[in-house]
Amino acid sequence: MPKPITLRLSTLRIYLYPVARRLHRAGLTADMVTIWGLLLSIGAAVAIGIDYPLIGLVLLALALAVNALDGPIVIAEGRFLPSPREALFGSVVDYLAEAVLIAGIAWQANSNDAELWLLLPMGVLALASIASYTRARAEVLGITLGRGLMERTPRTLALGFGLLFPSLLEATLWVILTLSFVTASQHFFHLWQEASAMQLAPYEQRSIRRRQLHENRRSSRDERSHARRMKDLSTRGGC
Repeated sequence: MPKPITLRLSTLRIYLYPVARRLHRAGLTADMVTIWGLLLSIGAAVAIGIDYPLIGLVLLALALAVNALDGPIVIAEGRFLPSPREALFGSVVDYLAEAVLIAGIAWQANSNDAELWLLLPMGVLALASIASYTRARAEVLGITLGRGLMERTPRTLALGFGLLFPSLLEATLWVILTLSFVTASQHFFHLWQEASAMQLAPYEQRSIRRRQLHENRRSSRDERSHARRMKDLSTRGGC
Protein backbone atom coordinates (compact mmCIF):
# COMPACT_ATOMS: atom_id res chain seq x y z
CA MET A 1 0.00 0.00 0.00
CA PRO A 2 1.50 3.35 -0.96
CA LYS A 3 2.30 5.69 1.93
CA PRO A 4 -0.29 8.41 1.04
CA ILE A 5 -3.10 5.83 1.18
CA THR A 6 -1.74 4.46 4.46
CA LEU A 7 -1.63 7.93 6.01
CA ARG A 8 -5.16 8.73 4.86
CA LEU A 9 -6.50 5.48 6.29
CA SER A 10 -4.74 6.17 9.58
CA THR A 11 -6.28 9.65 9.67
CA LEU A 12 -9.71 8.18 8.87
CA ARG A 13 -9.38 5.72 11.76
CA ILE A 14 -8.63 8.62 14.12
CA TYR A 15 -11.83 10.39 13.08
CA LEU A 16 -13.79 7.15 13.39
CA TYR A 17 -12.66 6.53 16.97
CA PRO A 18 -15.64 8.36 18.63
CA VAL A 19 -18.03 6.30 16.49
CA ALA A 20 -16.16 3.11 17.32
CA ARG A 21 -16.31 3.89 21.04
CA ARG A 22 -20.10 4.24 20.88
CA LEU A 23 -20.42 1.02 18.89
CA HIS A 24 -18.19 -0.77 21.39
CA ARG A 25 -20.42 0.38 24.25
CA ALA A 26 -23.37 -1.00 22.28
CA GLY A 27 -21.66 -4.42 22.24
CA LEU A 28 -19.97 -4.46 18.83
CA THR A 29 -16.63 -6.32 18.68
CA ALA A 30 -13.82 -6.41 16.13
CA ASP A 31 -14.84 -9.88 14.93
CA MET A 32 -18.41 -8.70 14.38
CA VAL A 33 -17.08 -5.78 12.31
CA THR A 34 -15.05 -8.21 10.19
CA ILE A 35 -18.09 -10.43 9.58
CA TRP A 36 -20.27 -7.45 8.63
CA GLY A 37 -17.61 -6.32 6.16
CA LEU A 38 -17.62 -9.77 4.56
CA LEU A 39 -21.42 -9.83 4.29
CA LEU A 40 -21.43 -6.41 2.64
CA SER A 41 -18.73 -7.56 0.19
CA ILE A 42 -20.83 -10.63 -0.68
CA GLY A 43 -23.80 -8.34 -1.28
CA ALA A 44 -21.65 -6.13 -3.50
CA ALA A 45 -20.49 -9.17 -5.49
CA VAL A 46 -24.08 -10.34 -6.02
CA ALA A 47 -25.17 -6.85 -7.13
CA ILE A 48 -22.29 -6.67 -9.59
CA GLY A 49 -23.01 -10.18 -10.86
CA ILE A 50 -26.63 -9.38 -11.69
CA ASP A 51 -25.47 -6.21 -13.48
CA TYR A 52 -26.18 -3.52 -10.86
CA PRO A 53 -22.68 -1.99 -10.56
CA LEU A 54 -23.75 1.21 -8.77
CA ILE A 55 -25.50 -0.77 -6.03
CA GLY A 56 -22.40 -2.93 -5.82
CA LEU A 57 -20.29 0.22 -5.47
CA VAL A 58 -22.45 1.49 -2.59
CA LEU A 59 -22.20 -1.86 -0.78
CA LEU A 60 -18.45 -1.95 -1.40
CA ALA A 61 -18.08 1.55 0.05
CA LEU A 62 -20.07 0.46 3.12
CA ALA A 63 -17.81 -2.61 3.46
CA LEU A 64 -14.70 -0.42 3.38
CA ALA A 65 -16.23 1.94 5.95
CA VAL A 66 -17.08 -0.98 8.25
CA ASN A 67 -13.59 -2.46 7.87
CA ALA A 68 -12.09 0.91 8.78
CA LEU A 69 -13.83 0.59 12.18
CA ASP A 70 -11.82 -2.52 13.05
CA GLY A 71 -8.76 -0.73 14.43
CA PRO A 72 -10.69 1.98 16.34
CA ILE A 73 -12.87 -0.65 18.03
CA VAL A 74 -9.74 -2.51 19.17
CA ILE A 75 -8.49 0.76 20.68
CA ALA A 76 -11.90 1.37 22.26
CA GLU A 77 -11.52 -2.03 23.93
CA GLY A 78 -8.37 -0.73 25.64
CA ARG A 79 -5.81 -2.40 23.34
CA PHE A 80 -3.38 -0.98 20.81
CA LEU A 81 -3.20 -4.11 18.64
CA PRO A 82 -5.64 -6.93 17.88
CA SER A 83 -4.99 -10.35 19.32
CA PRO A 84 -3.21 -12.92 17.08
CA ARG A 85 -6.50 -14.73 16.56
CA GLU A 86 -8.29 -11.52 15.57
CA ALA A 87 -5.45 -10.57 13.22
CA LEU A 88 -5.57 -13.99 11.54
CA PHE A 89 -9.35 -13.91 11.23
CA GLY A 90 -9.38 -10.38 9.86
CA SER A 91 -6.64 -11.04 7.32
CA VAL A 92 -8.26 -14.22 5.98
CA VAL A 93 -11.69 -12.61 5.76
CA ASP A 94 -10.30 -9.54 3.99
CA TYR A 95 -8.74 -11.64 1.24
CA LEU A 96 -11.87 -13.79 1.06
CA ALA A 97 -13.97 -10.64 0.59
CA GLU A 98 -11.69 -9.50 -2.23
CA ALA A 99 -11.94 -12.89 -3.93
CA VAL A 100 -15.73 -12.80 -3.66
CA LEU A 101 -15.80 -9.30 -5.17
CA ILE A 102 -13.65 -10.35 -8.13
CA ALA A 103 -15.84 -13.45 -8.55
CA GLY A 104 -18.84 -11.12 -8.82
CA ILE A 105 -17.12 -9.25 -11.66
CA ALA A 106 -16.38 -12.58 -13.38
CA TRP A 107 -20.06 -13.52 -12.94
CA GLN A 108 -21.07 -10.31 -14.72
CA ALA A 109 -18.59 -11.03 -17.53
CA ASN A 110 -19.96 -14.56 -17.92
CA SER A 111 -23.55 -13.31 -18.09
CA ASN A 112 -22.53 -10.88 -20.84
CA ASP A 113 -20.87 -13.68 -22.88
CA ALA A 114 -17.50 -11.88 -22.86
CA GLU A 115 -14.80 -14.55 -22.85
CA LEU A 116 -11.88 -12.14 -22.51
CA TRP A 117 -13.76 -10.32 -19.78
CA LEU A 118 -14.01 -13.57 -17.87
CA LEU A 119 -10.24 -14.10 -18.03
CA LEU A 120 -9.40 -10.62 -16.73
CA PRO A 121 -10.84 -11.05 -13.20
CA MET A 122 -9.32 -14.51 -12.93
CA GLY A 123 -5.91 -13.10 -13.88
CA VAL A 124 -6.25 -10.35 -11.28
CA LEU A 125 -7.21 -12.92 -8.63
CA ALA A 126 -4.29 -15.18 -9.55
CA LEU A 127 -1.69 -12.40 -9.40
CA ALA A 128 -3.17 -11.06 -6.16
CA SER A 129 -2.85 -14.55 -4.66
CA ILE A 130 0.82 -14.77 -5.73
CA ALA A 131 1.59 -11.36 -4.22
CA SER A 132 -0.16 -12.33 -0.97
CA TYR A 133 1.64 -15.68 -0.84
CA THR A 134 5.09 -14.14 -1.33
CA ARG A 135 4.35 -11.61 1.41
CA ALA A 136 3.26 -14.40 3.75
CA ARG A 137 6.42 -16.40 2.98
CA ALA A 138 8.54 -13.30 3.61
CA GLU A 139 6.93 -12.85 7.03
CA VAL A 140 7.67 -16.50 7.88
CA LEU A 141 11.33 -16.02 6.88
CA GLY A 142 11.57 -12.72 8.76
CA ILE A 143 12.04 -10.68 5.56
CA THR A 144 10.45 -7.25 5.18
CA LEU A 145 8.88 -6.54 1.80
CA GLY A 146 8.13 -3.01 0.67
CA ARG A 147 4.67 -1.93 -0.36
CA GLY A 148 3.93 -2.67 -4.00
CA LEU A 149 2.05 -0.59 -6.54
CA MET A 150 -1.12 -2.69 -6.38
CA GLU A 151 -1.78 -4.14 -2.94
CA ARG A 152 -5.19 -5.14 -1.61
CA THR A 153 -6.44 -1.66 -0.69
CA PRO A 154 -5.40 0.02 -3.99
CA ARG A 155 -6.98 -2.92 -5.87
CA THR A 156 -10.26 -2.43 -4.03
CA LEU A 157 -10.23 1.32 -4.66
CA ALA A 158 -9.46 0.76 -8.34
CA LEU A 159 -12.33 -1.72 -8.61
CA GLY A 160 -14.57 0.89 -7.00
CA PHE A 161 -13.52 3.39 -9.69
CA GLY A 162 -14.40 0.84 -12.36
CA LEU A 163 -17.82 0.27 -10.80
CA LEU A 164 -18.43 4.03 -10.67
CA PHE A 165 -17.77 4.22 -14.42
CA PRO A 166 -18.91 0.84 -15.81
CA SER A 167 -17.74 1.73 -19.31
CA LEU A 168 -14.17 1.96 -17.93
CA LEU A 169 -14.33 -1.25 -15.87
CA GLU A 170 -12.55 -3.37 -18.48
CA ALA A 171 -9.75 -0.81 -18.88
CA THR A 172 -9.49 -0.57 -15.09
CA LEU A 173 -9.10 -4.34 -14.85
CA TRP A 174 -6.27 -4.22 -17.40
CA VAL A 175 -4.51 -1.58 -15.31
CA ILE A 176 -5.02 -3.63 -12.14
CA LEU A 177 -3.76 -6.75 -13.91
CA THR A 178 -0.60 -5.01 -15.16
CA LEU A 179 0.24 -3.37 -11.84
CA SER A 180 -0.54 -6.61 -9.96
CA PHE A 181 1.95 -8.40 -12.19
CA VAL A 182 4.57 -5.74 -11.42
CA THR A 183 3.84 -6.02 -7.68
CA ALA A 184 3.99 -9.83 -7.67
CA SER A 185 7.27 -9.72 -9.63
CA GLN A 186 8.78 -7.18 -7.23
CA HIS A 187 7.83 -9.30 -4.22
CA PHE A 188 9.16 -12.50 -5.79
CA PHE A 189 12.54 -11.17 -6.89
CA HIS A 190 13.10 -9.31 -3.61
CA LEU A 191 12.23 -12.47 -1.67
CA TRP A 192 14.42 -14.54 -4.02
CA GLN A 193 17.45 -12.33 -3.37
CA GLU A 194 16.94 -12.27 0.39
CA ALA A 195 16.32 -16.02 0.55
CA SER A 196 19.41 -16.70 -1.59
CA ALA A 197 21.54 -14.64 0.80
CA MET A 198 20.11 -16.57 3.74
CA GLN A 199 20.84 -19.84 1.97
CA LEU A 200 24.45 -18.96 1.22
CA ALA A 201 25.26 -17.80 4.73
CA PRO A 202 25.67 -21.29 6.30
CA TYR A 203 27.95 -22.44 3.45
CA GLU A 204 30.09 -19.36 3.81
CA GLN A 205 30.37 -20.03 7.53
CA ARG A 206 31.37 -23.64 6.86
CA SER A 207 33.97 -22.49 4.35
CA ILE A 208 35.43 -20.08 6.90
CA ARG A 209 35.52 -22.81 9.54
CA ARG A 210 37.24 -25.20 7.09
CA ARG A 211 39.86 -22.60 6.23
CA GLN A 212 40.49 -21.87 9.88
CA LEU A 213 40.79 -25.59 10.67
CA HIS A 214 43.18 -26.09 7.74
CA GLU A 215 45.29 -23.13 8.84
CA ASN A 216 45.37 -24.40 12.42
CA ARG A 217 46.49 -27.85 11.27
CA ARG A 218 49.16 -26.39 9.02
CA SER A 219 50.37 -24.11 11.82
CA SER A 220 50.48 -27.09 14.17
CA ARG A 221 52.50 -29.11 11.64
CA ASP A 222 54.90 -26.22 11.17
CA GLU A 223 55.36 -25.90 14.92
CA ARG A 224 56.04 -29.61 15.26
CA SER A 225 58.50 -29.54 12.35
CA HIS A 226 60.26 -26.52 13.84
CA ALA A 227 60.42 -28.25 17.22
CA ARG A 228 61.94 -31.38 15.65
CA ARG A 229 64.54 -29.33 13.77
CA MET A 230 65.49 -27.49 16.93
CA LYS A 231 65.76 -30.78 18.77
CA ASP A 232 67.99 -32.25 16.04
CA LEU A 233 70.20 -29.19 16.09
CA SER A 234 70.54 -29.32 19.87
CA THR A 235 71.31 -33.05 19.69
CA ARG A 236 74.03 -32.50 17.07
CA GLY A 237 75.45 -29.58 19.00
CA GLY A 238 75.62 -31.75 22.12
CA CYS A 239 77.48 -34.46 20.23
